[in-house]
Amino acid sequence: MTQEKIQIVREFPYPVATVYKAFTDQEILKKWLAPDGFDCPNVVYETHIGGRMHTHFVDAKGNDATSEGVFSKIVPNTLIEYKFQVSYLDQHIENLTTQVVFESTEKGTKVTAELLVPGEDFAKGCVIGWNQSLDHLEQLFRSENG
Repeated sequence: MTQEKIQIVREFPYPVATVYKAFTDQEILKKWLAPDGFDCPNVVYETHIGGRMHTHFVDAKGNDATSEGVFSKIVPNTLIEYKFQVSYLDQHIENLTTQVVFESTEKGTKVTAELLVPGEDFAKGCVIGWNQSLDHLEQLFRSENG
């Protein structure tokens, strides 16, 4: 299966430290990380090189989805990278990589997420899921900051 590289870019009108914290604080992640139709009751982000990455999602029917991985690069307020695998229903997908870069801009913080995933269909689903999750992050920022 071919590897697909996808990129998602968003800008948030908040300082880098605020946005970076939203991507690394386990309690904040629970509030926005799940895409539409899912809740995220459990997140473990040990944000240091070699640290564990675990997310547990539950869909509207009660089905579990998990991501398990390891942080491979961490540069505070600049970069997060992890390698992981996903299990959902009868699917188990391995050899996934996500890198998130945080850049200060005149308007706030530009976030660029690059994912390396197997297959075009899975890549399309990742784009949809990431965009839904980032929409939730925007809503969370608005609700907490007026």
